[in-house]
Amino acid sequence: MNETLDIAITKADQSRLTVTDFSQLPFGKVFSDHMFLADYDNGEWTNLRVIPYGPIPMSPAISALHYGQAIFEGMKAYRQTGGKISVFRPEKNWERFNKSAYRMSMPSIPQDIFMQGIAALLDIDEKWIPSQEGYSLYIRPVMYATDPYLGVRASDSYTFALLTTPTGPYYSKALRVKIETEYTRADDGGVGYAKTAGNYARSLYPFAEAMKDGFDQLIWTDAATHEFIEEAGTANLIFVLDGKLVTPSVRSTVLDGVTRDTIIKLAKDAGIEVEERRVSVKEVIDGIEDGKLTDAFAAGTAATVTPIGEIGYEGKSLVANQQANLVVVMTEKATMLENTVVTALGIKREERSLGYSVSEVDGDGLKRAREVNVINSLAGKVPGLVISSGAGGAAGSSRVIIRGNTSVSGNNQPLYVVDGIPIDNSNYGGTGGGQYASGVDMGDAISAINPDDIDKISVLKGASAAALYGSRAGNGVILITTKKGSKNKELGIEFNSTSSIEQQLTSYDGYQSLYGQGIKQQVNTLQIQDYNTLNKSFGARIDPSLMVITGTGARVPYAYVKNNIDGFFKTGATFTNTLSFANSTENSSFRFSASNLNNKDIIPESGINRNSFTFSGSSKFGPKVTLEARA
Repeated sequence: MNETLDIAITKADQSRLTVTDFSQLPFGKVFSDHMFLADYDNGEWTNLRVIPYGPIPMSPAISALHYGQAIFEGMKAYRQTGGKISVFRPEKNWERFNKSAYRMSMPSIPQDIFMQGIAALLDIDEKWIPSQEGYSLYIRPVMYATDPYLGVRASDSYTFALLTTPTGPYYSKALRVKIETEYTRADDGGVGYAKTAGNYARSLYPFAEAMKDGFDQLIWTDAATHEFIEEAGTANLIFVLDGKLVTPSVRSTVLDGVTRDTIIKLAKDAGIEVEERRVSVKEVIDGIEDGKLTDAFAAGTAATVTPIGEIGYEGKSLVANQQANLVVVMTEKATMLENTVVTALGIKREERSLGYSVSEVDGDGLKRAREVNVINSLAGKVPGLVISSGAGGAAGSSRVIIRGNTSVSGNNQPLYVVDGIPIDNSNYGGTGGGQYASGVDMGDAISAINPDDIDKISVLKGASAAALYGSRAGNGVILITTKKGSKNKELGIEFNSTSSIEQQLTSYDGYQSLYGQGIKQQVNTLQIQDYNTLNKSFGARIDPSLMVITGTGARVPYAYVKNNIDGFFKTGATFTNTLSFANSTENSSFRFSASNLNNKDIIPESGINRNSFTFSGSSKFGPKVTLEARA
């Protein structure tokens, strides 16, 4: 702070100190006599003032009410022994406040306004700072957009305010918390690290539901899998695992807590090992069960350092006893799984919990509309899926587009994942050259999969699906899950046989038969002329008495040849036979299938004869180890 700011002071006519019971101070309901305000307009902060606490006039059209441009902080002033007043690490709150402002497209608040505003407010309301142990004066900096404008854009004007409220402990006992696995507080790339109003608004409903079950707070988990712990509703989380302090690392979905940072610094100074990393729910639950987790607590400005006495997780009640060890008490929980979807790495999620669209087609549906290339069987079954088969015949590849093209020049086809493993579905062909040459379509990897081996196909749409598999999934994902061993303890044998007939349906009766090959109504008299006019039909009027030279040098009558195209196509046929064996025991299962596909295409000398063999097996070695193999 370089200079003392000019802050106008208007004192309240009468203090409310005399009617305030400092032995009964509910958090956030009793406010001191004054507040600090500053206005932002035309690119600068002006009108710095301390005025009596009370309502602030505002338009009902201000941007903060409609579009959520509002941020805040939380900090505390303490009365120390001897009467000295101290504010706990205010520079950290100022830094975080401006970090939130940047993310929400709001102006930063200069450090001198932030600090001198607090000092001016504490100077005039010093008597509001409690002297009891464990009590403090909570300081709430807040900034909100004030443009009276109904339009989605960043506001041009803002108000910065400082409010203070004397308070006792936020929590008076050890916390009973619930690990939340359905709702989310923050998403990657969002505003989870900012103290903005909307972050807390989205948590209110799940928090209210948890309170009905007797919980004091929620432990939020990651939005993608709900497998990693992030923070509590009002504080960061710290665990004692194997004698080390372990806390979820700060990321875009985790608030960088001042109290958390302080504990980490003090622990390191005391020689305690600290780990800042991703902490899984499983690690915490397992740590409780095997005794490696010996303590857990919440850390925040309001919460200070509050022990966690009980954790609720999917029907389990994890209770802290007097020795600070946690024991597991199992309670009944009935769960109905609806529309379960297998996503990345085989993780099963309920379809309604996903942040992207999913369509599924089961294996029976693929067999009823059997195609040589199994992907072609999805045509008409998945909304937004466009499948184009090439002219390469039955063994050719297919082009798949999900919800339209996303790139003008790049590849628009989706990523294919078979049993959790991404595969290369490139068209294994060559590109010809010359005026009449074309590429050779030798098929793709997906066309080699036998429909009888498929349990289901899931189509993941939308940009959010790319978060599971990275940039390769930017055009969507087609997940193929193959069949596994049956649950019957006896050997299961299955035989499928299908056949289909294909005919060319397009009629060529509309072709003209008056003029022959050539241009400018001339008859080709040279071999080169025939070659250059192969695809031209504007030669002379047909006259069988005339002789012309073909591109091969032969002399033939200049006559109309009937049914030359219809006679080219043949009747095609496809025969598929699949034999499979499956079995399972208590700890292992297997499935083996052998299939033959024989196709005679409608184009002469075209077709495919394919033999395929698949094997899948799994074995359990104890409660935590399962070995799976597929070939």
